[in-house]
Amino acid sequence: MRQPQKKVWIRSALSSGNLKDIHSKSLYAKTWNAMPSTMMELLDISMGHSAKKCLSGGMIAAILYLAIIPFVFFMITPVRDSSAEQSSDYTVFINRKEKTLSIFKDKLVIEKIPCGIGRGGLKPKTSMTDSVTPTGNFIVDIILSNKPGLNAVSDTVKKHYQNTEFAQFDESASGLLKLFHNMNSLDFDKNGKPDNSYGMAYVGLNSDNAVTGPKMRYFNGVPYWFSIAIHGTNDESNVGKANSGGCIHLKRDDLEKMLENGFVKIGTKVVISDSAPDIH
Repeated sequence: MRQPQKKVWIRSALSSGNLKDIHSKSLYAKTWNAMPSTMMELLDISMGHSAKKCLSGGMIAAILYLAIIPFVFFMITPVRDSSAEQSSDYTVFINRKEKTLSIFKDKLVIEKIPCGIGRGGLKPKTSMTDSVTPTGNFIVDIILSNKPGLNAVSDTVKKHYQNTEFAQFDESASGLLKLFHNMNSLDFDKNGKPDNSYGMAYVGLNSDNAVTGPKMRYFNGVPYWFSIAIHGTNDESNVGKANSGGCIHLKRDDLEKMLENGFVKIGTKVVISDSAPDIH
């Protein structure tokens, strides 16, 4: 019958404000039932019952905080559903002339960073071999990264490849990670070494009206994703220049921040233009 006493004891610490970094009592209530029933015994084991009596309420609260916070965050951290059409509250605008990428929210710019574009010039894109960065409206349909938690793919892509030899790459987080490793392992310049052409992440774009690529294909027998994309680079000196094969290049820190902060998800709208942004 010790369990109810434990609940009261911990809840009193919560109500006193000593654990104020836990977002709310309701959050605590949601996670309490999933906690190990032996949480309080950890104090007895590590300190001894008599020593525990000598502690102030604040010190006990601090010890509990250190003990349960990792568990709380484990319980509430969402697992990214790679099959979901997530969309986004943000819009990405890329200006080819300025070689900049801006993040808009509610028509306000919250980030503006330099980017690299295609070396094919400021003209319409007609094929995947012309090295031109296309203009128009796009939607993010795949996100690949060396951080599995960031990887995601649209339902449309999954359905398209579900009965093909490429389905293994779209059906799980490990498959998406393997696909990205395949891509960075490719030796495009034929120097006998992996090029790591895509840096830490790759954000694939799709459009109904612009050339964006064949998507899944092979390079020297290795399956990889081939489309117009926003991605990293193995040479950050190219950022701010027109040196790419048509993709948009970002520095690692900028790309990582964009993904980690949720500015870009599956379904995020991306606009590429040569003029000032007109964000609706």
